[in-house]
Amino acid sequence: MFIQECKFTTPSMAASVICGSSKAGRTAWNTSSGQAYTDWDAEQVATASSRSYAIGAP
Repeated sequence: MFIQECKFTTPSMAASVICGSSKAGRTAWNTSSGQAYTDWDAEQVATASSRSYAIGAP
Protein backbone atom coordinates (compact mmCIF):
# COMPACT_ATOMS: atom_id res chain seq x y z
CA MET A 1 0.00 0.00 0.00
CA PHE A 2 1.22 3.48 -0.85
CA ILE A 3 0.63 6.33 1.58
CA GLN A 4 0.91 8.93 -1.17
CA GLU A 5 0.43 9.06 -4.94
CA CYS A 6 3.24 7.37 -6.80
CA LYS A 7 3.58 7.87 -10.55
CA PHE A 8 5.48 5.38 -12.68
CA THR A 9 6.94 6.10 -16.11
CA THR A 10 6.02 2.71 -17.57
CA PRO A 11 3.40 0.01 -16.95
CA SER A 12 6.27 -2.48 -16.46
CA MET A 13 7.84 -0.43 -13.68
CA ALA A 14 4.52 -0.21 -11.85
CA ALA A 15 3.85 -3.94 -12.23
CA SER A 16 7.35 -4.82 -11.06
CA VAL A 17 7.02 -2.70 -7.90
CA ILE A 18 3.58 -4.11 -7.07
CA CYS A 19 4.57 -7.74 -7.77
CA GLY A 20 8.08 -7.52 -6.34
CA SER A 21 9.68 -9.01 -9.44
CA SER A 22 10.26 -8.17 -13.08
CA LYS A 23 7.00 -8.04 -15.05
CA ALA A 24 5.93 -7.11 -18.56
CA GLY A 25 3.48 -4.39 -17.61
CA ARG A 26 1.58 -4.29 -20.89
CA THR A 27 0.47 -7.89 -20.31
CA ALA A 28 0.48 -7.91 -16.49
CA TRP A 29 -2.17 -5.18 -16.14
CA ASN A 30 -5.79 -5.83 -17.09
CA THR A 31 -8.85 -3.62 -17.27
CA SER A 32 -11.81 -4.36 -14.99
CA SER A 33 -13.31 -6.36 -17.87
CA GLY A 34 -10.17 -8.54 -18.13
CA GLN A 35 -8.72 -6.94 -21.27
CA ALA A 36 -4.90 -6.74 -21.29
CA TYR A 37 -3.46 -3.22 -21.11
CA THR A 38 -1.64 -3.75 -24.42
CA ASP A 39 -4.93 -4.51 -26.19
CA TRP A 40 -6.74 -1.61 -24.50
CA ASP A 41 -3.91 0.77 -25.45
CA ALA A 42 -3.97 -0.38 -29.10
CA GLU A 43 -7.73 0.28 -29.22
CA GLN A 44 -7.24 3.78 -27.79
CA VAL A 45 -4.57 4.60 -30.39
CA ALA A 46 -6.69 3.21 -33.23
CA THR A 47 -9.70 5.23 -32.08
CA ALA A 48 -7.67 8.43 -31.79
CA SER A 49 -6.04 7.83 -35.19
CA SER A 50 -9.40 7.38 -36.89
CA ARG A 51 -10.66 10.79 -35.78
CA SER A 52 -10.08 13.71 -38.09
CA TYR A 53 -9.37 17.14 -36.72
CA ALA A 54 -9.63 20.43 -38.56
CA ILE A 55 -7.00 22.98 -37.61
CA GLY A 56 -8.57 26.17 -36.35
CA ALA A 57 -12.00 24.59 -35.96
CA PRO A 58 -13.94 25.42 -32.80
